Order: sequence, then structure tokens, then C-alpha cells
Amino acid sequence: MIAYPHRLTAEERARLNAFEGPILAKLAELRASHPVRFEVTVTWKALRVSAGLARWRIGEIVLSARVLRELPDVIETLVHEYAHLYAVDRYGPAAANHGPAWQAAMRAMGYPPIVRHKLPVERKPRERRFQYPCARCGFILHRVQPLRSDRVYLHLGCGGEFRQLNAQTLSKSAA
Repeated sequence: MIAYPHRLTAEERARLNAFEGPILAKLAELRASHPVRFEVTVTWKALRVSAGLARWRIGEIVLSARVLRELPDVIETLVHEYAHLYAVDRYGPAAANHGPAWQAAMRAMGYPPIVRHKLPVERKPRERRFQYPCARCGFILHRVQPLRSDRVYLHLGCGGEFRQLNAQTLSKSAA
């Protein structure tokens, strides 16, 4: 069974409908050659970065409608996630990671145990809310996370000390 969330665009849904037959065929092949003791469902979701997820507690493989655009990538991701389900079914929850059990499952299914995909993704830009000017040269260090207040941070370029701009300083400089 393949489930489609309501948030997919018409273009994504049309593309995914074309993949349904090959996905179900590959899933049936995997289940015949490497059976698991539970029903496996496949769900499309609008994941931005991950190509897929294996939700082994409920026997679900989640595939990314945003990242996966070509059938070979879809099949490879399906096998990758099914290998997680297979490893957990055989060796227990400790085998849910990309360790030896998963790697052996991938090899047994005829695929290399590659952990990360190289597909283009839609990353959400991280807002760099914290600004630290150098007291000596004025260079501003922009950060997502704040620097620890119990430490001194020096600018490698000039040796000056970074100081945090507080909300009052920021609002005055913006005006």
C-alpha cells in the first residue's frame, strides 16, 4: 500500500503515480527474498532533506516527494529503508542504525551500504540572530547559536575580542 499526503503538489502527485508500479514490484521482491514479520506500508511525504525514513515500530517506509525525482533514486531509497526494517526484524531495535546489521542487509539485497544521498535538497536558511562585533577592527561575526558568556572569544584576523550586541544596541543601530 502506498499513501499520499494531502500536501503534495499536482506535479509531485503525477510523478509519484508513475512510480507506484515499480515501487510495489520492488517491495514485493524484497518481501519475498528478505521477509519481515509485519506488514510494510510506503508513504510519500514532503521531506526537504531526507530521501527517506524507516519507521520500524510501525512498519512504515517514508519516501520524500521533494527529494526523490528519478525512479532509480526512489528504488535505491526504498531498498535502503527496507534494509532498516529487515535488520530490526532480525536483530532487534539495536540494529536500527547504519551499523553492521544494516550494512549486511544492504549487501544481501545487492546494494552498496551507502548512508548519505547526494541528491539536491531544499535547505531552510538558518537565521543568524546573534551578532558579535570585533572590538578592534569592527568585523561582525554572525551566529545561529549564542557564544558562551563565560568565555573570551578572539578574532583570528586581528586579535580583537568579540562582544555581543544586545537588543538595545541593535535597535539603535537599525534606526
